[in-house]
Amino acid sequence: MATSLPSMARAGTRRRPVRKNRPDRVNRKRSTPRFTGDAFIEEVYGTLSIFLLFFLLLVAARFLPEALASLPLFPLREIVVEGGDRFDEARILTLSDLCLGNSLLSVDPIRIEDQLSRNPWIRKAKVDRIWPNRIAVRLEERRAVAAIDSGKELALLDERGTIFLHLPDRTAFPTLPRIVGAVAGLEREAHFMSKIAGLVLRLHDSPTLDGHRYALHLDRDRSLTILDPVEEREIHLGRGAYERKIEKFENLWPKIEAEEPDFEFIDLSFGPRVVVRRKGAG
Repeated sequence: MATSLPSMARAGTRRRPVRKNRPDRVNRKRSTPRFTGDAFIEEVYGTLSIFLLFFLLLVAARFLPEALASLPLFPLREIVVEGGDRFDEARILTLSDLCLGNSLLSVDPIRIEDQLSRNPWIRKAKVDRIWPNRIAVRLEERRAVAAIDSGKELALLDERGTIFLHLPDRTAFPTLPRIVGAVAGLEREAHFMSKIAGLVLRLHDSPTLDGHRYALHLDRDRSLTILDPVEEREIHLGRGAYERKIEKFENLWPKIEAEEPDFEFIDLSFGPRVVVRRKGAG
């Protein structure tokens, strides 16, 4: 059987498949940018510009306030003190870095507040700049309500029960009521001292008892006795409920004054019961 040459060629030769370019490969090759020298220079220039700008901002933040403060801009003319009985403009200048005539730009309110708060009489200070040339200082001062006498020194107690100042002179502040007796370690008894401060304030407001004349004697078990060194009398309160016991004494005072005016000791620590002892009764 005769076979034509073209047929033989087709039968003995295997056709190779034609490879077609895949679209994803073509796109991937085309999307890859070429990193040229100009692009590298631009990249470096941009990075250096950012670092240079950041450095200049740091330098400006560090030295610009000092430079402006040295200029005669907004000179400080007045210091207004609010809420302070012990402190005026002269005392504020002594306790802080404030100086009249200096630029208001040189004033750091937080630093001035810290300096003023170091004074034991100042509980809190708030400093504000009032443009163009004033400073407002708002103070929260401590109020000394009693003096703790340990026999060696004097410690002042404020209205919140905080011991805030120690003095070597035991004769200082003679008008403050004294707290005597077992007074060691009272700094560590904040809750108890807040009650003592409340009692002292209550005695100040009492129409019957003169809080400035009395002293408070503290026992080791923390029971309390009011001492009257002038009349040589004692009012024993015991432990706790001080204000209620003072109120009970005030209610009983007209009867006590009428029946037992010459008493030397009253015990209010037995609840509703009151024990009264005359002078010389033993």
